Amino acid sequence: MCSDNVTSPTARALLASDFHGRYSNSHGDGLFNGNRYIEQVDEVATELAKRLFGAGFVEIHSPSAMVACRSPILALAKPNDVIASLVPKDGGFPTVQGFQQFPSIVPSLRASRIPFDANEMNIDTDAAIKQIRKEKPRMIVLGATVFLFPHPVAEIAEVARETKSIVIYDAAQVFGLVAGKQFQQPFEEGADIITGSTHKTLPGPQGGLVLIKDDRKMAEEITAVQHATTGCGQSNLWAAQAILFAEMLEFGQDYAREVVKNAKALAGALSKRGFSVVAENRGFTQSHMVVINVSKMGGSYAVGKILDKAGITATPSGIPGIDEVLYGGKISGLRFGPEEAVRIGMGVSEMDAAAEFVARALIRKEDPRTISRDIAEFRREYQTIHYSFDEGLPAYAYPSAQ
Repeated sequence: MCSDNVTSPTARALLASDFHGRYSNSHGDGLFNGNRYIEQVDEVATELAKRLFGAGFVEIHSPSAMVACRSPILALAKPNDVIASLVPKDGGFPTVQGFQQFPSIVPSLRASRIPFDANEMNIDTDAAIKQIRKEKPRMIVLGATVFLFPHPVAEIAEVARETKSIVIYDAAQVFGLVAGKQFQQPFEEGADIITGSTHKTLPGPQGGLVLIKDDRKMAEEITAVQHATTGCGQSNLWAAQAILFAEMLEFGQDYAREVVKNAKALAGALSKRGFSVVAENRGFTQSHMVVINVSKMGGSYAVGKILDKAGITATPSGIPGIDEVLYGGKISGLRFGPEEAVRIGMGVSEMDAAAEFVARALIRKEDPRTISRDIAEFRREYQTIHYSFDEGLPAYAYPSAQ
């Protein structure tokens, strides 16, 4: 599944530590007594995140990527501002467009659709530049839920400087690949802010980050909104994130390189077995994500249930250029991602085996119970954590209740 991963045992232990029940201010300004060690952990996690992403300022206290991405918009937007982003039917996450659901809270923001080229499975760069010059949006939110290829950050950042627009890069899906320097580097290409989740390709506990390149005033405004929306945060999460960031500094490039390599291998193996893999004309993917079109097999949800019974998890997804919605209704796609498989030691040959399991379920229509048993047997060899300071320890072990 392209939105899941496995945390290292040390990070999991910290999530269950005494920190989890302690009440602490989430911004380290000493409002509560007895928080000396929590504040130290907060500082360590923040500094590690700065190093990992090359950020001048980091806000680690968001509970999710959506909150992280909306915090800069709430902090920096003014009445009647235009916020441009990909719409969900083009693979965009509904972070910006979703504001339309809350007219009484954000009554004056206007959402604008960034043009998309479904043949290239990417932003239509020339059309986007023309639109930005015309609309002069306050913010341009790049990034997507269906995120197969790097976005044209440099080109859009260049025109954004003309229009004095803020460029936000929502890295929720590809954060671990950005951290591992195996995808695009948004700050180097001109983004002002990066947001994302800590539990997809970034293999940590669920949470969100806001990274600000170098603008202190901007960072202070975002932190003020983040504080107002989260108040007292989850100090056990910050402790686990500190482990995550340290792991990625040490192992992230090797891990991310394997994720991308395995995604390409999985896409090729699925295509070889007769599946319609999206973006074949572009080599399928440059990220962790692989999307197949299952519209002729019954659609996303019906096919996903078959795979579930077989012990295979895939994410139902609309396909840009084919479907009118990203989730819900009659949609055509399933998304796969090998990031967790990489963390437990799988490689290219295992991606071929994974594609064979999918083919057995959907093309040859074998009994899902038989496939599930075969997958369980196959998985027995892959139960330890890799790309971690806990190398070789059980990946799925949990402390027993005493």
